[in-house]
Formats: sequence, C-alpha cells, structure tokens
Amino acid sequence: MEPRNCQRCGRLFLSAGSVLCPSCLEAEEEGFERVRLFLLEHPGANIEQVSRGTGIPPEVVLRYLQQGRLQTAGKSRREESDERPADSSRVYLLDLLKERGDDA
Repeated sequence: MEPRNCQRCGRLFLSAGSVLCPSCLEAEEEGFERVRLFLLEHPGANIEQVSRGTGIPPEVVLRYLQQGRLQTAGKSRREESDERPADSSRVYLLDLLKERGDDA
C-alpha cells in the first residue's frame, strides 16, 4: 500500500491500487447502486431520465457507461422493423451485473 491523494476529494490515503479514498469509493458505489436500481425499475431510461430519477449527474452516468458498468442499447426489433434509428442515449444494465451476483 502506498500513500496517494484521492482523485475525487484530494485527501491523502493508503492505496492498494484504488484512485479513490475509502469514503469516496463508498459514495461512488452508492451512486452506482442508485442508478442500477432505477434502471431495473425503468428499463430503457435515457441518461437525462436516469439523472433526474436518481440525482446522479449525467456526467457520472456517462462515466459508468465509459467504465463498462452500463451499456447503450442497440436497435430493438420494433425499431429495426420500422427502420428508425435507435436512441443512442438509452441505457441498460449489463448482463454482467447478474453474473457478479447483483440480482434484481
């Protein structure tokens, strides 16, 4: 473990590889859990809807997407048959959440 400044709050902490201190890491996980639960109740919600429904800023929801914890939806069968483009801002949980044991 080595001393490191938290990327989020700037506090010095002993890191075992994390860039966030334990307090910020806990807050980050709580935020993700709020997004996850919201999406389970509102599948297909877009980033703005997720943000409004959870209080998590859109840039944080986008970071979850960039980290691979969430993924954007492709075209649904209905959209393909109607030949309309899919809404690229729609957000869905990865199947990996269930594999990790985060049951709905």
